[in-house]
This record gives sequence, C-alpha cells and structure tokens, in this order.
Amino acid sequence: MAEKNAMLVMRDVSKTFNPGTVNEKCALKNLNLTLKQGDFATIVGSNGAGKSTLFNAITGAFFADKGLIMLDGEDITYQKEHVRSKVIGHLFQDPLKGTAPHMTIEENMARLLQRMPISAGSRQRTRKNSESSSHC
Repeated sequence: MAEKNAMLVMRDVSKTFNPGTVNEKCALKNLNLTLKQGDFATIVGSNGAGKSTLFNAITGAFFADKGLIMLDGEDITYQKEHVRSKVIGHLFQDPLKGTAPHMTIEENMARLLQRMPISAGSRQRTRKNSESSSHC
C-alpha cells in the first residue's frame, strides 16, 4: 500500500536491459523510494549506477520490468510517456539532446513552466524571479 501524503512512490521497481544475453545489465533491482510534496532529493552515483534509468522509469521513457510507480496516488506504472509528460518534466543532461536544442536552458525551462498546470499568479512571480536573476 502506498504511503499517505506521498507525491511519488516506487515499490520494488526493477529494470534489466538485454535480459538473457551476454549484454544483460540489471540497472534497477527492487528499488523503493518515497517522496512527499516539498521533499528535495539528490540522486548520486557513478556511471552506470542507474540514475538515468530511475528517471526514465519515472517519466515513462520505458516501462519497468516489475514494481509499482505511483504519482499523487495514481498508479502510473504502465502509463505512456506522452500522458505522464503533462505532469512530469524531463530536462536532459545535455541540452542538445532535448526536444528544443536551438533554445537556451533558460528558454527550455520557461517552456516547461508554461506547460505546467499552476496558477497565473505563481507563474507571474516565477517569471519576475527569473528576470531578476543574474546570468553567467
């Protein structure tokens, strides 16, 4: 049973690439994760540790081999990526691999913000904060 008041719950999530071959790679094995609204999490690991696989399982880039993924109390384990993308943003490590490589990172983030279902007042405050921040 999913925890009460949890924003994201992952229970016993596993993903193996190329199963049954010499290239078999177990990227996630019985992963459990619970994040509540407002939690701040940092995922750290070496190359091949499963960080990208974790995010891709959450965003729906592929389905986990087993386990449960719940977002705000809704089972999204087998929900397609385009459906999840309405409520889950995905920013690529390399902006050139993103959906708008001709845009700056700030422009890509602004586009994401425009798609998110938040109030106009929150959007205006965020836009003002963005405009007043210094640029590198």
